[in-house]
Amino acid sequence: MMPISRIESRSEKVIPHELILPNGKIGSKFFFPGYNNDYWGELNLGLAKDLDEQQGLYADLQVKIKLFNFRVPYAQILIEPNLYAGLGGGDSSHNEYLYGPSVSKGGITNYTYGAWFAFPEEADRFYPIIQIRRFETTSDFASREFAQGRGEGWLFSFIASVQVF
Repeated sequence: MMPISRIESRSEKVIPHELILPNGKIGSKFFFPGYNNDYWGELNLGLAKDLDEQQGLYADLQVKIKLFNFRVPYAQILIEPNLYAGLGGGDSSHNEYLYGPSVSKGGITNYTYGAWFAFPEEADRFYPIIQIRRFETTSDFASREFAQGRGEGWLFSFIASVQVF
């Protein structure tokens, strides 16, 4: 197992399973058994603390498991399909700010699952080239003021990678 820690700064909301804070998010990634040719999965742990608005705390856990490798015939492009799942939750301050004033408790607020296709010879496997995910807010929070009608959905993303140098 090889741990990698990173700090990332974000400035806008993307999907419910990611708390986006101007203050940043700190996390650790654990690759099993390693990051390069022997990679078969990873565990990501994230922790975010808002220092500006609501002083809340948010934590998330993400798991990715590589299914197999295959090469596209003729193009010889290596593709790694992965199953992906995530779970997140916040303290009462975070949850009240994000879901509405009627929330007065902390807890697990959201989950996501789907498929993640990495192209490790074309781009770092940290970035999914193709991603299809379902995300949902848990029932305790989906009916709250700020989440009504917006507590679930699908994410599809595609990233193009071009070598510059």
